[in-house]
Amino acid sequence: MTTDATDASASVFASGSTGPSVLPRNPAPVLEWERTYATFIPFTWLLHFIMPVPVLGALAMWLIKREQSVFIDKVGKEAINFQISVWIYGIALGLLGFMSFGLTWFIGWPVLFVFSVYCMIKASMKANVGQVYQYPLTIHFIGE
Repeated sequence: MTTDATDASASVFASGSTGPSVLPRNPAPVLEWERTYATFIPFTWLLHFIMPVPVLGALAMWLIKREQSVFIDKVGKEAINFQISVWIYGIALGLLGFMSFGLTWFIGWPVLFVFSVYCMIKASMKANVGQVYQYPLTIHFIGE
């Protein structure tokens, strides 16, 4: 005599799945220290004013706490991917500037800068309330 739970688990393993496909309804709440720490990760983008590779600040913060918090791991990956993407877009605009006699330098870079600042502020606000911000136009170099 088998129970319904045994039948359900047998059918899951028979279908080749490694477990139930239903996500938990109430994920663990994000702690205050996680929200505070994650709020500062997007602001490391401002380091591009003093170092040529601005992603190093976010990378350092992410590497320090990624194993202690799933939330910080997700926020850090998103911030790093966005900062690398913006860095690549800036290099591309610089190269296009040579071909367009500087036109993209005067139009493209200010637009990219304002867009980056907006995303940085939005991501910090989301992290402060315990949500992960999905940056637009981001190339995902580091997996989800």
